[in-house]
Amino acid sequence: PEGVSGRMLKTAESIIRVDEGLKTVPIEVEHRREPNGCGDGCGIVLWAETSTGCLIGGSAINERNSQAEALGTKAAKEL
Repeated sequence: PEGVSGRMLKTAESIIRVDEGLKTVPIEVEHRREPNGCGDGCGIVLWAETSTGCLIGGSAINERNSQAEALGTKAAKEL
């Protein structure tokens, strides 16, 4: 992914790998663009499955004048 989505992803992945110390956890990426979407909004949704099978998640959506890196950080910290 390029542009805003790529910057959100890069920031979130960096926080998960470095700040949280999860360097070896596999990360899968799914990039989606809605064909009938309107407007220029964006967001990021992260989820993880724990060793016990519990699902946890974090997310962030674009607000006026927000930075892609701030969205990636918010979602990763929620996770």
